[in-house]
Amino acid sequence: MSAPVDLGSLEFRPAIDFDYTILADAFNRAFEGYVVTFRFDARALESRARPESWDLAESFLAFRDEDLAGALFLARRGRMSRVAAMGVTRTARGRGVGRAMMQHAIATARARGDHELLLEVIESNAPACRLYESVGLTSTRRLVGFETVNPPAAQDAAELWEIDVADFAALAHAEYARGLPWQMRPETLANLTAPNRAFSLEGRAFALIGDPAAGRVALRGLVVPRTERRRAHGSRLLRALFAKFPGRTWVAGPIIPEGLADDFFLANGFIPTTLAQWEMRFLLG
Repeated sequence: MSAPVDLGSLEFRPAIDFDYTILADAFNRAFEGYVVTFRFDARALESRARPESWDLAESFLAFRDEDLAGALFLARRGRMSRVAAMGVTRTARGRGVGRAMMQHAIATARARGDHELLLEVIESNAPACRLYESVGLTSTRRLVGFETVNPPAAQDAAELWEIDVADFAALAHAEYARGLPWQMRPETLANLTAPNRAFSLEGRAFALIGDPAAGRVALRGLVVPRTERRRAHGSRLLRALFAKFPGRTWVAGPIIPEGLADDFFLANGFIPTTLAQWEMRFLLG
């Protein structure tokens, strides 16, 4: 086991003091060998940060004797903070750095007057789960995902037309339940831009998807207005998308509360992904 870091020697520097090229390199180093492979350049990291409302003034890099020890990126909306990403470099792992970074994030959130801090952690990442529990976070719900490979499509997609992503987000704001996970919320979806695209099926069902030119296409959101539900419009919309963009793997990432849409996805040929997450919270008072 590595010797503990002298936590008094850790220095937390605001992420806003660095450009995105440096931040992307720090992110990659902090997540080297992680249970999921990440590799960001500056543009890709900014594209992730923008819709999730990362606050670079409150995010930070951790250094010890000028060596990078870790990175914690924080998102903020209102009186809520979310640890969007937290990782420790290989040489600093197992030495208390992650705990120190989390304690610093909690202390600064409390000092700002935030009401709560939340995060998501991969279910199989037992060391991270133990770390977050040790600093006071509690698991509140399990988040799951679904995927389907080259699914059967409708005969044609003539009734499918494109709409603005911002218009989809407005529909989601009106129709979605409150309190969804951060990445599902309309506030997040509203900040997505091309190559993400949104579509309507006859004005009865609406979908927001990732880049359809990719081999794996993210299903980022789906709305069926209350007056149109229980009429199979959501299923028809999926089949129309499958027809318009054939030969793809379609993925709804593990950010969906378990039980919210399981029956819908299973009925439309999706299977659960092997990856699941816990959403965890710390109430700050």
